[in-house]
Amino acid sequence: MTLVVQEARQRVHGLTPWQSAHQDAGTVLGRLWLRKAISQAQKAAGDKYLAKHNAAMRAIKAPAGLQVTNKAGDGGEIVTQEYIAWAIGVVGEYETLKAALRDIRADATVDLVVVYDDEPPDSMLPALRDGLDLLAARL
Repeated sequence: MTLVVQEARQRVHGLTPWQSAHQDAGTVLGRLWLRKAISQAQKAAGDKYLAKHNAAMRAIKAPAGLQVTNKAGDGGEIVTQEYIAWAIGVVGEYETLKAALRDIRADATVDLVVVYDDEPPDSMLPALRDGLDLLAARL
């Protein structure tokens, strides 16, 4: 990590020098945890939810623009029974989590922070915490 990046994180995100150098300072979820706006368990739940989201996007073979990372070379168009079973499982699991978040009106907030890595206003933090607590209980 360069000094320029650390200084920018301090200036833009209000992090301390130690926080700005931390490996988790590169994501909104990590910065919220470093600032103690969310707990370690909530951060871990967010990280697991992001992994579920990424798996679901790969399973439906979403274009790279809809995925957080480009998974080129994942097997292309080869579709096996094992792939179909895996895809149905991961999409179903992700959709179940999304529905549970929707039920408590936290789905948009959690996606904003965890999937799209966008900084939430302070007014959204209670909904984010509620959503991450729900995910922590289920994951």
